[in-house]
Amino acid sequence: MSTDTVKEAVRLLREHDIVCQGMQIVGLPDDSPRTFAQKVRLVKELEIDFPVFVFYTLFPGTPTYREAVAQGQIEIPADYSRHDMAHALLPTKYLTRQQIYNYTGWAFTRVYLHPVRLARYLFSSNDWRRYWWREMVGYVVKQLVRSLMPGF
Repeated sequence: MSTDTVKEAVRLLREHDIVCQGMQIVGLPDDSPRTFAQKVRLVKELEIDFPVFVFYTLFPGTPTYREAVAQGQIEIPADYSRHDMAHALLPTKYLTRQQIYNYTGWAFTRVYLHPVRLARYLFSSNDWRRYWWREMVGYVVKQLVRSLMPGF
C-alpha cells in the first residue's frame, strides 16, 4: 500500500469524524534513529488519532524466525511469552534492544505529549476520541515515570 493511499484513507476518515488508529512497526532490522524520526513525522503528518508503536516480532514457524534461530539470534527453547509485539527481541543493524525501547518511548512521548495534539484531542468534540486520548496520555505518563523512576 502506498503512502498516498494511506493519506487518502485517513483524509476520508477525518472527513467523516471517524477515529483512526495507525500502527508503526519499530525495531525492524534497518531501523535507526533516523527511521524512528520518520515514523513519528508520518504519524503527525497524517494526524493519526491513536498511533501505536509495536515491536517487530519474529513469530515461530516464519522464515525470518528460522533464520534468526540458525544465526543464533534466538535461543531454543525460546521464551514465547515475549513474542507478543511488546518486546524487542533482536537488536537492529544500528540500535541495541535497549535503544529500541528508548526510541519507542521517545516516539510515544513525541506524539502523545505534544501540546497542540494534547489540546486538540483531549478537548475533541468526539467523545470516543477524547476518552481514549485521556487513557493513552495516562499510559504514556505512567510509562515515562517508570522509565525515570525504576521500581515505581
